[in-house]
Amino acid sequence: MNHRAFTLIETLVAIAVLMIAIVGPYSIANTAIVASRTTQNELIASYLAQEPIEFVRTVRDMNFSVRISGENPYQQPFSYLDACVNQTCVIDSKSYYINTCPMYGGAYVCPPLYKDENGLYNQQESGEETIFTRSVQITDNVSYMYTHEATVTTTVSWSEHGVPRSYTLEETLYDWLGYAN
Repeated sequence: MNHRAFTLIETLVAIAVLMIAIVGPYSIANTAIVASRTTQNELIASYLAQEPIEFVRTVRDMNFSVRISGENPYQQPFSYLDACVNQTCVIDSKSYYINTCPMYGGAYVCPPLYKDENGLYNQQESGEETIFTRSVQITDNVSYMYTHEATVTTTVSWSEHGVPRSYTLEETLYDWLGYAN
């Protein structure tokens, strides 16, 4: 009688092949999920960084309207944004909230963003606290022939799997009317 059975080595090899067949796709799927989450957070951060820049642009344009209408011909383009000029602040465009971030240990520390029941981000502690923190700084520059310009820098920071991450966006806005001093 000829009986053949699996030896211990054959069994171990079969188990190893089976484990590779199972763990390989699981590892690839896990990596794809982590990459997808990272990409999603980077996309959210890019939108959160753009929002205060658009707010500052809107304030500048509203100040231009006041100047052009003659209501206040000397209205400065970046009036109302004093809390952010040459210091770090938070801007909540939903509620027109602008406030300087407190300083701790020689560094500005801005509060986290919150997400309300409508999915809108805010600085008013309304809704659920998010992983994102946003800071804004407006650097007021005076360029050639006294034309005002301001560089708006927004940084969105968060931590992902224990790794600190950030997204910074910078744009220069100009006083294109050109006669404010």
